Amino acid sequence: MINQNIQFFIGKGGVGKSTVSALRALGAANSGTDTLLISLDPAHNQKDIFELNFSDKAIKVSENLHIIEPDIDLWVKKYLKDAEEKLQGNYHYHQAFSLKNYFKVLKYAPAVEEYAMLMAFSHYLEQFKSKQQVIVDMPPTALSLRFFALPGLSLKWLEQLIQLRLAIQEKKEIISKIKFGNKELETDKVLLQLNMLNKSYLDLYSIFNAPNSKIYVVANPENLSLNEAERIIKKMQDIELNISGIILNKTTNQMEISSKRLTFSQLEISRFKLSNSHLIGLESLNAYLNQFNID
Repeated sequence: MINQNIQFFIGKGGVGKSTVSALRALGAANSGTDTLLISLDPAHNQKDIFELNFSDKAIKVSENLHIIEPDIDLWVKKYLKDAEEKLQGNYHYHQAFSLKNYFKVLKYAPAVEEYAMLMAFSHYLEQFKSKQQVIVDMPPTALSLRFFALPGLSLKWLEQLIQLRLAIQEKKEIISKIKFGNKELETDKVLLQLNMLNKSYLDLYSIFNAPNSKIYVVANPENLSLNEAERIIKKMQDIELNISGIILNKTTNQMEISSKRLTFSQLEISRFKLSNSHLIGLESLNAYLNQFNID
């Protein structure tokens, strides 16, 4: 069971989501919290922000901060290889149909990138489960929404597959038999695999809904960005996930959001002041944190 405090930052491209993620992660680390920043944004902006070359290996940036920028293309290959091995294990005859060749095209199939991202996210949560705080810099809106929706959709899909498999099991002798002492136990490898998948997606769904998981929408204080933020909140509600707060980035004053924006009325609103200089490099980021007391 994952016990870390997890913060996800999503938003329209160009609003400064990666910078806000970096500042939150560095602020937590500076306060003494052992922190991991995972960047799932394919733009790899954290490399530019911290002026360091990040990869799948955690890089120590400060005393309490490590950063990982997974290569999603690499995780797509891992996901497909894992799927192929499971298929081969369950259906030994698949080689006769040259199914292996189809995996060359499968990487372009819908949702493969999202499944690979979930695989990477789960891997790093488990690998760094000792970290107190996990900050996740999410990809652009559309991909982020599919990422969050996938565990719930997969659970519904798996529920039907498991019921179908149980029905087949009753009618056909498709199971392999295992000798165990004087008893003969029966097992269905496909059903076992479906149940394992069900558990893994249930765990992810639980993480997204956990009290210690927070999802923040980053926006700029202008109408186009705020309109996008409202759409994100409504779409997240459609997949039964709640937004914990709005972060207004690049603000120049304590502007108030119009009362017409009822979507924001029950949400915590945080403001990140517009910086007079580019927030590039550890020194610049720390100077901003010190100036505006952000943690």
